[in-house]
Amino acid sequence: MQIMAMAMKERRPPRVVLHLDLDCFYAQVEEVRNPALRGRPMGVSQKFLLVTCNYAARALKVPKMVPVAEARAVCPDLIVINGEDLTPYRHASQAIYQVVRTFTDRIERLVLDELYVDATELVADRRRRGACTPGRFEGYTVGRSGASAPIDSAAQEAAAAVAAAWRAAEPASAPADAAVDEGEEAETLAVGSQLLAEIRQAIYDRVGYTCSGGVSVNKLLAKLASNLRKPNQQSVLLPAAVSALLPPLPVQKLTGIGYRLTGQLRDGLHVETVADLLRFPQAYLVDKFGTRIGEFLYDIARGIDRAEVVATGAPKSISEEDSFMVCNSLDDARRKLESLAESLLVRVDEDADAFGRHPTQFRLGARITDAASVARATSEGGAAEYYFARTTKTVPFPLDMLDRRAADVPTRARTLVTGTALPLLRRLIGDAAGGGFNITLLNVCATTFDDAPPATTIKGFFASKPPTAPPAAAPPPADTNRDAPRPSPPADWDPNVLAELPEDIRAELLAGAAAAEPKSDSTTSSIDLSVWNALPPEVQAELATAGPYRHLVPGGAKSPAPSERSAMTKSTAATPASGTAKRARTATAASGTRDLRAWMTKP
Repeated sequence: MQIMAMAMKERRPPRVVLHLDLDCFYAQVEEVRNPALRGRPMGVSQKFLLVTCNYAARALKVPKMVPVAEARAVCPDLIVINGEDLTPYRHASQAIYQVVRTFTDRIERLVLDELYVDATELVADRRRRGACTPGRFEGYTVGRSGASAPIDSAAQEAAAAVAAAWRAAEPASAPADAAVDEGEEAETLAVGSQLLAEIRQAIYDRVGYTCSGGVSVNKLLAKLASNLRKPNQQSVLLPAAVSALLPPLPVQKLTGIGYRLTGQLRDGLHVETVADLLRFPQAYLVDKFGTRIGEFLYDIARGIDRAEVVATGAPKSISEEDSFMVCNSLDDARRKLESLAESLLVRVDEDADAFGRHPTQFRLGARITDAASVARATSEGGAAEYYFARTTKTVPFPLDMLDRRAADVPTRARTLVTGTALPLLRRLIGDAAGGGFNITLLNVCATTFDDAPPATTIKGFFASKPPTAPPAAAPPPADTNRDAPRPSPPADWDPNVLAELPEDIRAELLAGAAAAEPKSDSTTSSIDLSVWNALPPEVQAELATAGPYRHLVPGGAKSPAPSERSAMTKSTAATPASGTAKRARTATAASGTRDLRAWMTKP
């Protein structure tokens, strides 16, 4: 009664959370890519396993997560498509996400084929504007009197107490005297079901995918609801049905209870189902598992989930991973790493286009076994933990690997592996290499992203340089053409940086800066004659073609011929350059003079 009284005094407005789950996602992607596969038994494999299959195959009792040979024994006509390259699945997931974003940006992506939507504000807005059908539930409904899934009166009464406990546990945002309105909650979720139906239809109409969905007051219940009716259907789960729906479920069906916690509950408390977990008071669970996990277990068994829908932004890391039975040589590891590195760099490039950022850390992970360590782990009863354990090492991401103009993806991937990944792997193997080793998993990861431009162009390199005092003027080299002036650099350029650049790059930058200036009769008066005179004749000739300096060379000028340009480049390359000069050349090759000019600006 006290709980019910609390619920009557305080409650927040009902939340509306949607959960969308794409139907047999990998198989459906292949059907969208090749419509001829529709209606035929088909599955997607990774390594030797059939990881999923379409509903035509499931109708023939083809199982999932079994060896391909076993699946084909059940259905000899099964079409099996290799799904180890996740690129098409990532693209499909992104296309679906973009469709949902046309409704709201309150979206949390779980994996490629699942997402949550916080529809609370959308539903409230629709109800204010009357843009909905009051009282109409779309799809299957659980916990409503007369709905498609009635529950008996005893369960209904118990469910009401559980629902009240949930509302009492939620933080209150309504006035203290606000009353619980079961009808209001049901009406809000009804409108949420209408919205979910529209989103699912939009996904099908625009990109051709079907999905199942759930609507409820929190993430836990919405996800449970989406599993009630599949494929291509949706369900609404009202809090009144919690006490009837949850107790029979295995505890691992609840969000947040994974493999390890399931084992602890089973071995320590003999808990297999939610009903078993409900027998323990909160104080006991806190004493057994600690405050955070104990309170979580107590709440989740009662359908209480306080987790917010966290809008998904740019990922915190990008990784590629592969597992195998045998990889016991560095040559074999190198080949596997090059394949992973290619996929990683493609995704890093796509991420840079989407979010304008770059990774600053590279992490290599591996699961490495040797005979002695396996024997030791097994004898200590920790074989399972050892099998799932992995070791990692992290180093700064080699930023030249981000330079798309310098080389293609396969070339950059080979360089990344040779210069960074393999040395890290040797360190991870350590002493095991002397007595033989076997790698069963490799992971390459780009992480710790920075929104600043990477130092693969002059802009990124000079963006981090602090202002410095101008260097002492050096005497100009001897030159045969000292009568024509040369432009001085813009005032906001760093003279230290300019002085360290190779002469040909410096000249090209100055030419571009001059061309960007408005033309006027006062051009000559703004030119530093001593700097102009220091230029070789062929550079002066090239600058003279840029625009405002054409008149400075008698009779005009022509750009150097290709052979002359080649000779100039070779001559310059043969001259020892400072660190700045080397990086400037790399950046120029990668990004061109336009980026060089941008990076010359003083910070």
